[in-house]
Amino acid sequence: TYTSVESDETNYILYSLKVFPNPSNENITITNENNLPINLNITNLIGLEVWSGTINKSLNFNLPYLTNGIYYVNSKYQSIPFVIER
Repeated sequence: TYTSVESDETNYILYSLKVFPNPSNENITITNENNLPINLNITNLIGLEVWSGTINKSLNFNLPYLTNGIYYVNSKYQSIPFVIER
C-alpha cells in the first residue's frame, strides 16, 4: 500500500492505491481506497505508456498484450511497480 497527500494550497486529499496480484500473469486489479477520481497511466520500464484513464474505486485489467517485465501504475504523486510474469 502506498499513501500520498496531494495539496492545492487549501485542500488535502489522502488516497491509497493498491495493485494486485503482484506479480501477475496478465490480470491486475487497481483499487483506490478513498473513491475519489484519480488520473492514472501504466508505463513500461522505459516510460512508454501502455494505458491511461481515470479510476474511482477499482479497475480490473486483462493485459495479455504485455510482455514479461516490470511496469508502473502512475498517478500525479505515486508510481507503483508491478511485474508481469508468465
